[in-house]
Amino acid sequence: MTNKKHTWMLLPVSLVILNFTTNCSRRYLISKNSNGQVRSSYYNGSYGTPYYSKRKEKGLRPAILSEAKKHIGTPYRFGGDQPGGFDCSGFTSYVLGKNGISIPRKASDQYAKMMPVKKPQPGDLVFFNTSRRGVSHVGIYLGRLKMIHAPSEGKAVEISAINNKYFGPKYVGARRITEDQS
Repeated sequence: MTNKKHTWMLLPVSLVILNFTTNCSRRYLISKNSNGQVRSSYYNGSYGTPYYSKRKEKGLRPAILSEAKKHIGTPYRFGGDQPGGFDCSGFTSYVLGKNGISIPRKASDQYAKMMPVKKPQPGDLVFFNTSRRGVSHVGIYLGRLKMIHAPSEGKAVEISAINNKYFGPKYVGARRITEDQS
């Protein structure tokens, strides 16, 4: 039987408690969002930066948008997550990864694992149900009801309105990668 050592760390910036257990890869995030709701989630370390952590870098959102805009015109490729071709969730995971934030690969997993927000800010992710089977599309919110995304086969990374005839009725919600202090 191994002796497990627990270390608790309270980060007052966002009330995040991490339980690091040696001889075991389990970590738990317990956080309190702006609505006062306490969240607890298993964190296995494979996603890198915790989703709900506050980041002090003031340039994170502009850096995300800048990286995303570099790829306008990149062709859509189903399953693509590299500059040679992207699908929607491959695009978001690549752009955020270039900014040091690891997120799940599938749009539905990204939606499930991130903090919900009522009013998206530039750099947040916006989600849509385009398949009638739940969350199936994701883009990066640019502000002014626009997003940048990898739309579909035969198209390329582009900027679209989130309230147009196609996406408007299919909007599911927005998720925040981080809770910055802006």
